[in-house]
Amino acid sequence: MQQTRTILAVDDLSFFRELLRGFLAPLGRILTAEDGEAGLALARVEQPSLIVSDLWMPRMDGDAFCRAAKREPSLRHTPFILTVSGEEAEEHARAIRAGADDVLTKPLQRSTLLASVNRFWETPAAPRCLPRIPITTSVRVSHDGTEQCGIARNLSRGGIFVEMEETLRPQSEVQLEFEVPDDSHRFTPSAQVVWCRGSGSASQKHAAGTSPPGMGMRFLALDGTSVHALENYIYERTTYASAGPAPAY
Repeated sequence: MQQTRTILAVDDLSFFRELLRGFLAPLGRILTAEDGEAGLALARVEQPSLIVSDLWMPRMDGDAFCRAAKREPSLRHTPFILTVSGEEAEEHARAIRAGADDVLTKPLQRSTLLASVNRFWETPAAPRCLPRIPITTSVRVSHDGTEQCGIARNLSRGGIFVEMEETLRPQSEVQLEFEVPDDSHRFTPSAQVVWCRGSGSASQKHAAGTSPPGMGMRFLALDGTSVHALENYIYERTTYASAGPAPAY
């Protein structure tokens, strides 16, 4: 018999704790705590299979809770989902910088939350792989006062892969600007380079018979409207079940 999984849901508002309990109840045993300090103490004892926490809380915010959990040897590999209000784009960046394995924006969509949780349990070896779609659209990339134009080749709600003439080093932070086909929303997130493919100019790569250079980037600052626009756009074009392995971003 499969052992029942335990999920720890942490939020300072009882309404959201009960909402999470209702959403997540079919997936396992649900524990709750009212702030990061209480959540960390409970996590140390219960060793949950997964943690879902709000960002803004008294005593210990969600990002501090996430950092503390990732420092604990027994909790280091526990998937950690942070929820943000979406009112400020920097909230999303705070969650990413804290080491969150996924970031969800309130108001929470039940389908998105369940897909996120199931993703960690179905693909434990690649917990950051998100459903993605192939795409061809121009992207403006700004870095240290310079601009380049590239072509996006795939997109998820967590990041983007862009082919470019010149790549940047991993960990570099950039400002992006792009639109997606058949949608009028303009996306302007900041992002961090996670990995690079090749180097040198695209013409050199083509001459050598290999793929042009490009960068996989994970979104940092991203407002709630843009998050939900990405979720809806990608959901309409794919399902998690059909998403194959992807680079982590």
